[in-house]
Amino acid sequence: PSLLARIDDARFRVGNRVGILTAINTVGAIVGAVLAGFFFLPIFGLWGSISLVSAIYLLAALLIAPGDRLVVKVFRIFCVGTTTAFLVFLNHHLPISHVDKARGEVLVDQMEGSYGVVSVVKNPSQNDLFISLNNHYLLRGLASLEDERRQADLPLFLHPHPKSVFILGMATGITAGASLTHPVELVVVAELIPGVVEAAEKYFEPYNFGLMKDPRVSIVLEDGRNHLFGTKDTFDVIIVDIVRPWGIGAGDLFSREHFESAKKRLNPGGMFVQ
Repeated sequence: PSLLARIDDARFRVGNRVGILTAINTVGAIVGAVLAGFFFLPIFGLWGSISLVSAIYLLAALLIAPGDRLVVKVFRIFCVGTTTAFLVFLNHHLPISHVDKARGEVLVDQMEGSYGVVSVVKNPSQNDLFISLNNHYLLRGLASLEDERRQADLPLFLHPHPKSVFILGMATGITAGASLTHPVELVVVAELIPGVVEAAEKYFEPYNFGLMKDPRVSIVLEDGRNHLFGTKDTFDVIIVDIVRPWGIGAGDLFSREHFESAKKRLNPGGMFVQ
């Protein structure tokens, strides 16, 4: 409404004005999404990006606010002061990763990127080291070490001659690493989030049998379901690492289309495990 009033020009009909504003808004939404996802988050991080966008909005308000009345001047001073305070003082004290100090958790490392915040957390009292995504999705760790290895051991013991393996979801790399203890020749691991790969290589190498350095291993940085759908390679065993059905987007991994595309990627006598 404010912008409509600002371009109240007799040369333009109401439809023209609404059309112009809608077009500008659409372009802005596209450009904003691209900048935020592909540039701001990787370069400035979470709070840096929020601070930058906040500053842009507040400074834009300065330019839009019309007139020289006292209330407008006060508003401009408020915008400048708030922006400065947020950028200089608040931004440096806002947490990125959450740890439960009452349970003895300690933040070991954190990585920011387009996909969110990857946190490596240690709990000495439980002898646990784990990865979490966006302080919500737990990618597990040492507390479930044997269970994660069994996810690879069971299908590879059941298959008579497993030579090629595809693993959808790397996380700590413990499951993928367990496959290297079998007589396999190729292990392809798909992981969507680069920060998870970095954390697995940096902190879980002793537990994933040197997954990153093994010449039999190929790590694919993309959505595993899409990779299975598009690749022409076939495998003896396909393992879908633990997927919680209630997670956002996880339903695609329980769809008919996913199972059909996975079946096409199996060699004769191949095995799909989820």
